[in-house]
Amino acid sequence: MNAPLREGKFRDLATFPSASPILATSGLPDDGVINRGDPQAMLAWARILGVHHAQILIAVAVVGPAHEAVRDYLRNSKTCFSPGN
Repeated sequence: MNAPLREGKFRDLATFPSASPILATSGLPDDGVINRGDPQAMLAWARILGVHHAQILIAVAVVGPAHEAVRDYLRNSKTCFSPGN
């Protein structure tokens, strides 16, 4: 299931200041740590990041469960899910 965020909302998440880790994790499931073993959390993260949960599983396997690292990986990586591939 793919539930994309509005463009402005994703931009807010994508540019959230990393200098404030307390603010960065407030309101996020599991304090910003992606739990691959929880199906409900995976659906929530798919909606938050605007990607399919399979992409999140791959990203977590590559960069770990921190949502910032997963977000950056999804934004910058060239995978079979990327547009134009």
